Amino acid sequence: MSMAAESCALVVLVLVIVVLPMVFAIVAIARGAALRRHVDELERDWKRGATRLSEFSDRLKRLEAGRPPEVPSPSPIPSPPAIAPAPASPPPPPRAEPVAIRPEVREVLFPVPPPTGLLPANAPVAKKPKERVSVENMIGERILPRVGVVALVLGLGLLVWYSYAELGPAGRLTLTSTIGAAMTVGGVFLRRRVPLKLLGGCLIGGGWAVMYITAYASHFIPASRVVASPLAGFLILLGVSGAALVHALKYRNETIAGLAYLLTIVTLFLSPEPGPAAWLAMSLSGAVLVTLAWRERWIRLCAFGAALLYITEGIWLANTPPGDLIPAFAVLVALWIMWILPDYFHRPATAETKGVHGALVAINFAGLLVVGGLIQAWFGVRSMGAIWMTLGALYAVHAIVGCKFAWRPAHLGALAFAAALAGLGSHQQFQGTGPVLAWTGISTALFAWGLWRKDRFPRLMGIVAVVVTVSRFWTLDRNLDYAFIPAILLAALLYAFSAAVARIRRGAPEVDFESSLVDLLAHLGALALALVIWHYPSELTVAILFAVTGLLLLELGPRLGASALVPEAACFLTVALFFVASVNLSATGEVYGVSRRLASTVPVLLAWLYAGEAFPMADPNAKQFRAFFAVLLFAGLLSLLRFELGAPAAPVAWAVATGAWVLWSRLARRDLEFILAGAGAAATVLVYSATSTLRVPALGWEGPVGSGALILVIFVAAHLATRRGVPAGLPSWARDLFAAAMSVTGFVLLAREMSGTWLTGSWAILGFALAGYGFIVRDRISRWSSLLVLGVCLGKVAIFDLATFDMPVKIATLVTLGGVMLAMSFVYARHHRRILGYFAGKE
Repeated sequence: MSMAAESCALVVLVLVIVVLPMVFAIVAIARGAALRRHVDELERDWKRGATRLSEFSDRLKRLEAGRPPEVPSPSPIPSPPAIAPAPASPPPPPRAEPVAIRPEVREVLFPVPPPTGLLPANAPVAKKPKERVSVENMIGERILPRVGVVALVLGLGLLVWYSYAELGPAGRLTLTSTIGAAMTVGGVFLRRRVPLKLLGGCLIGGGWAVMYITAYASHFIPASRVVASPLAGFLILLGVSGAALVHALKYRNETIAGLAYLLTIVTLFLSPEPGPAAWLAMSLSGAVLVTLAWRERWIRLCAFGAALLYITEGIWLANTPPGDLIPAFAVLVALWIMWILPDYFHRPATAETKGVHGALVAINFAGLLVVGGLIQAWFGVRSMGAIWMTLGALYAVHAIVGCKFAWRPAHLGALAFAAALAGLGSHQQFQGTGPVLAWTGISTALFAWGLWRKDRFPRLMGIVAVVVTVSRFWTLDRNLDYAFIPAILLAALLYAFSAAVARIRRGAPEVDFESSLVDLLAHLGALALALVIWHYPSELTVAILFAVTGLLLLELGPRLGASALVPEAACFLTVALFFVASVNLSATGEVYGVSRRLASTVPVLLAWLYAGEAFPMADPNAKQFRAFFAVLLFAGLLSLLRFELGAPAAPVAWAVATGAWVLWSRLARRDLEFILAGAGAAATVLVYSATSTLRVPALGWEGPVGSGALILVIFVAAHLATRRGVPAGLPSWARDLFAAAMSVTGFVLLAREMSGTWLTGSWAILGFALAGYGFIVRDRISRWSSLLVLGVCLGKVAIFDLATFDMPVKIATLVTLGGVMLAMSFVYARHHRRILGYFAGKE
């Protein structure tokens, strides 16, 4: 044997000799310490009981010693017989008098338990005093057995090392196996005596460790190999580990059995190659664990073994030839079936066992998923999608069967795992829109199962599944052919889920988490529907579809009692504004002889008009929404007129629209439209002042005179129409806007048409006319406007006219302007009281 081989064998031997004995020693120590604590606790309980019994006996003797002695009553003197009288009705039995018991006797004979309800829940509980153990006893009873077993195992290892040169392989193995068996048998006999249980457990663990090392060395260490067949060596090692496990089960301790079972798992790791013997050993190991979980309620050992066996299966896959792939799948399914069996017979009662059982459920799914993923990655199975769906179908069968018979969390986990595996399989198996349609069907099936079983958790799973499906669709599948079909289906499904949950929770006494999802699902459905409208139709129809959808939601919300649909309708109608402004108003061309701009914008304006008029007043924000849509309608109309007729015709068109809004407000007696008309008048004046080329549509008049005169006439008519009979709700400042717009329009008209001294004179005449109009109609804004116009005239004369005009023109300008101002001043001064009385009424 080469030096390298000897070194490797030495390292392996030392590791096995040191590590495994320490594991078994720790197991035996833990077992012995637990038994010792249990015995000590029983002794303390017996002492306390004996003490209380002695106290009770002493107290009873003291009470009996203080009681006066009983005096026997004298026997009655017999009387002579007498003649019995006639039988009469028997007298009533005498009433028994209550027997008085002294308090001190009552306390002894009938002790009253201390009250428990008066103590707070977090009241501190007095801890039992720990028994003090002397250092000598601790060293002798607890430390010496541990150190002794470790020293003994190490000594045996050195003995084997020393005997390499003296004994052959068979002699070495015979020596170590005999010593291991002797240690085990001696430990069994020592455990029969209570004081020596700890020492006996340590010897048992060390003995089995030595025998396992011996079985390992019989084939896997070349220096002591006596078994040449890998299969025979594996079976010998498996037999020793199985015997250790059987012996450990005798003590009915889950920890000891788990460490013994660890030997079996290590043996499975050492399998030369996956084959029938290894598969049978793995199946038997799993069956043993399931049996222990059933008979002994050792669910922790079952979860621990499930994880180790799945790891073993994954390691075996690296050495599995492609021809044995079907048996490997069969072993995988067999393991999965074994680990779902505890769901049917184990009912955890404590929080700890519930957590361990839940971990077993998760380990079973994770192991199935990881091993299946390794098979797909290493072997490249083409039909892996169908295999995943088959595994999902198995989980679905488990969920259906376990609906009544399995542990409920395991049943719910099976539902979730079935959906996950079916979704994974459909993603790999189908093409195009097939995966998203399959995911939609899975979501619907989960929700329908929850409806049928009246179970909210499957319904919540269905809701989560459909949200995940929507996310997946808009991330991966939105550009596929015919993708609009699942897109519309998903949006409708979200609305259907919301309606179903609302119907189920209607009349519920309290609001739970599921009830809070009603509005959220409806909003998600609205978002999905908005994405459909935005992504698939042509650009010019997007705004129309948003508006029409908003109207449908606005009508369906109050009728179906779905309050969430009303704000969604408002959102859809508002989003239509974005597409109108960015797409529809800039559209060109015609369709069927009608401008594409008109054809795509007018329906949206009509939708805003209907929304402003028909918005349900039951909504707390109804007034705000109605005002908002009224503003959208007026602004949209002015924008459409500007883009459709062009900038030169916009001022006149806006003035006509403003006049129409004034007429609407007068007929409907509504103040909002009148306010909008005032704002429109101000906007009209600004556009008229800023537009260089002006034109009157339909009439063809060019220039500022025709447009300005028509605008001025409309403003004067609107101002006069609201002079009398104005509803009390109409704000006065909106009417003042018309007066100011009228004054500014006349001022700008004269400024654009005239120049020089003619402009100054025209402004002076305009100021005089505004003053007269203000006096006649009792309008303060018109009179103030006249004063402002005259002030502008005076400034123009002082700054420009006197510096540039000839002397005759200067004289004429100053005389005209001064005469107008003096005339107005004379009127204010001469008729002061009459003017005050004239304006004492309404202005």
